[in-house]
Amino acid sequence: MNQLLILSVITNYVALCASRRVLRIINYFVNSQKPNNSGLLTFDF
Repeated sequence: MNQLLILSVITNYVALCASRRVLRIINYFVNSQKPNNSGLLTFDF
């Protein structure tokens, strides 16, 4: 049971890092497009 808990924590941590990386990539892509209202889609990570 303890190993399952550790595995769950590691999985949640990896998922969090992956989602933050995806948001950073999306933010970079949106900023590279230079829309009229560039401040609309901005993620602070």
